[in-house]
Amino acid sequence: MLGFSFGSGLTLVHLEPSSPRLFAAADHLECRYVRAYFREQGTAAAQYIQVNLAGMYETAEDLIALGNEAIAFHVEPTSYRLCQELSGVIKQLDGGMRIFWFGDWAASLPERELPETVESLVRRQPERMLHRLVEPDVQGSEGGSDRGRDELDLIPSIWEEAASSRQAPLLAVKLADRLGRGMGAYGGRRTHSPQRLRRDLELAVAASRQLRPELKLQGFHEATEEAARWNKIVGVLESCRERAAWSIDLPMERWLRGDALGLAEVGACELGLELPVSLKSGQPIAAEIMQQLRQIREVNPDIRFRIILQPSAEDTESGARSTAILLQECLDNGLIGPSAIHVKLDAADGPLARTVLPASLEELARERLGSESEGALINGFWPL
Repeated sequence: MLGFSFGSGLTLVHLEPSSPRLFAAADHLECRYVRAYFREQGTAAAQYIQVNLAGMYETAEDLIALGNEAIAFHVEPTSYRLCQELSGVIKQLDGGMRIFWFGDWAASLPERELPETVESLVRRQPERMLHRLVEPDVQGSEGGSDRGRDELDLIPSIWEEAASSRQAPLLAVKLADRLGRGMGAYGGRRTHSPQRLRRDLELAVAASRQLRPELKLQGFHEATEEAARWNKIVGVLESCRERAAWSIDLPMERWLRGDALGLAEVGACELGLELPVSLKSGQPIAAEIMQQLRQIREVNPDIRFRIILQPSAEDTESGARSTAILLQECLDNGLIGPSAIHVKLDAADGPLARTVLPASLEELARERLGSESEGALINGFWPL
């Protein structure tokens, strides 16, 4: 348990698969931002941590026994069904418990997919909105209106406490998200300034207690869409490359203009390619991507690649065939392994919607990637 409260505060819960068949309650970057904001406002917030979860009812009883008046679940695709069931059990045991959901993925969930047991799904500014739900009579600091895109700088740093305490290392640093108000020139995009990023990276390295940790940089694409901001942030990464390595995902368009190669030159250890399920036929996109992958591997022979397939309603079989050929070539040339191919799930389609791949990709998955492993279970019996 991080940050005991036992009272009118908030309990934060993030559930993630700890093995192919088990879940654990762990810390998460988004939860740390919420705790930092609550701490600044003088409101209690605690993180539920449990390496070995008990059964459904035992876990619900543990959460209720903490004594806070509200529980906020950070919901992801892998934990949706578990959060849904656990929310129901908590309400069954304590009808007065207030339950909220939040998270970058959950923010896009359709209203019809929100369980009746959940009082509110926080879609924007989770730190402030959760505080407003818990303390409606307390006016928290608003921020964002006069700082533009660097709104995240107004939230206290999560890293000072982590670097000076025995918290478990969290190997991720946020640059930006799209959980802002959704108005104005930045369309809901919230960013950290390059100065704050440099400070966060330095403290995250200290908190990791590792010689040269690999840090996942979340929201890198959103933070660097403008050329001027790209130059400043890449400069920060260059100055810190001897102390840490970077894991960064970029959309295909950014790869094609050479941004991935630029990141390989400033310390990236893993690069993710967000690739449409259906590539446009008649264009040399696949050849250009292969050229980029090979060129980056020449710059850094140890760099890892991952492919994140992004389905859309416009996918065609002919376009998917081009994607399948590209993936086959990547596999054959040792640029990626089978475990490096993922499919992005869009919450707006519904959390339980099955992603049906076009025939050519389905055949590739069956022949080269193997069958899908069993979903995670809670205490060995809860299917995901």
